[in-house]
Amino acid sequence: HQDLIQNHRFTEVDFLNGFVARKGKEYGIPTPYCQLITELIHAKEDILKVK
Repeated sequence: HQDLIQNHRFTEVDFLNGFVARKGKEYGIPTPYCQLITELIHAKEDILKVK
């Protein structure tokens, strides 16, 4: 949150929630909330035009 809102920098969402979502897909385990959070944060990054 601090990186995204205050500093307009990319977050670590791909390394956290994105990782869980990718591993879930790899093992056939649904992780819809991790995927959704990842997509929403990337959308917010696009809106804020982060560095």
